[in-house]
Amino acid sequence: MLRGARTARAVAAGLTDLSVLELASLPRLQRLSAAGLPRLTDNALFFVAEHAPELEQLHLPYCGGVHLDGVRAVLRRLARLEQVNLSGVPAMRRLGIRRFSESPPEVRTVVAVRITDALLTARFHWARR
Repeated sequence: MLRGARTARAVAAGLTDLSVLELASLPRLQRLSAAGLPRLTDNALFFVAEHAPELEQLHLPYCGGVHLDGVRAVLRRLARLEQVNLSGVPAMRRLGIRRFSESPPEVRTVVAVRITDALLTARFHWARR
């Protein structure tokens, strides 16, 4: 039943990288949401970057174990990625990171940042490193 799923959502705070690995293995996955998983690490993002080529949306708000290396891998490998939400991820507070994201809409309190030119700029920046 899940093999044809295009959207996957991990919601229990106790879930780990293994849960995301299972979801990222879905062959036609286009949207992955793993909000508020403090035990999620870059290892999951490395796996997603390698095994989810159809991914268009990635939502990882408040996943404190995610760092720039994992984000960089996803941005480099996933050519179809259009939307990334990393709200509340401590590693994204680093100096210089804000230039790669768009300002949040003024009327919304929860922000899913649509990355267009900012995503292209980030990919170009990290491709040179």
